[in-house]
Amino acid sequence: MFEWIWGIAIVAMLVTVIILFGRRMKGAFSAEGSARFDTTEIPPDDPESREFIVRDDETGSRIQFATLHEHGTVLTIVVPAKHLRKGVEVDLFEAALPSAPQVRTWTWPQTTPDGYAALQIIARRMPDIAFLDAQGNRVP
Repeated sequence: MFEWIWGIAIVAMLVTVIILFGRRMKGAFSAEGSARFDTTEIPPDDPESREFIVRDDETGSRIQFATLHEHGTVLTIVVPAKHLRKGVEVDLFEAALPSAPQVRTWTWPQTTPDGYAALQIIARRMPDIAFLDAQGNRVP
């Protein structure tokens, strides 16, 4: 008699776990759930501008930027220490571009030497777009 009760209790616990985590498991096995980058538009400070955050689910990195007409400004770039020097900044920026196709000039915040090297890589890949560093100098 008690064996049946324990069996039913174990089955009920398994069903509960599957139901609670079913949504997460569904996302893990669907094509939609496998997207590496998540782009979210957030309320901007200036009503004429648009502001976005792009998150990299694989590395935990993120880039936040604002656009106003043909000008974009990168506000913050956060890359966890274990992913530094791996080109994550370049991947983040390339994932952000579809959100701001009209931008012809990008301004970047103060950055580390590695971040500046990533900015130079981006500038070389996209010669038709102007990239300005934190001091307003065009990146070669």
